[in-house]
Amino acid sequence: MLKKKHNASRYSLVMGALLLTAFSACQSPNGKAAQATTTEADSVKILDKEVMDMHNIAMPKMVHIRTQKQILTNSIDSLTKLKKEVPAAFTDAVHNLDSASNAMDVWMKAYDYDMTGKSDAEKITYLNGELKKIEAIKAHMESSIEQAKSVQQ
Repeated sequence: MLKKKHNASRYSLVMGALLLTAFSACQSPNGKAAQATTTEADSVKILDKEVMDMHNIAMPKMVHIRTQKQILTNSIDSLTKLKKEVPAAFTDAVHNLDSASNAMDVWMKAYDYDMTGKSDAEKITYLNGELKKIEAIKAHMESSIEQAKSVQQ
């Protein structure tokens, strides 16, 4: 019963969207401009969600970065107190953790959430670029965490 209700609800939503699109197309002089604008606006919404989803996947890794940095910093401090040589791998790992953390901070500060003054086409271009940036930042975060874990073994 619930599945039938869900399918009926989905059918109503799809039909409503189709009717809205058809109505919008009828309202434009050539029938194409409104549909293209709707498609671009939909693309903006989809891309914006993809960017935010990727951010939301990457953001919790900041906790792991801080944890790994603290572990390595404690190890470095202990070795220094014992007047032992600190392996370069430890300091390199701390540097990469800091770099990944800073990359996320810089990205968040620079990200234009509102995209005010941009056309839909400009928003699409902007969001595609931001998606690539946040994917690269996520990968950098993951590799720095793995590097930090590997030097501790």
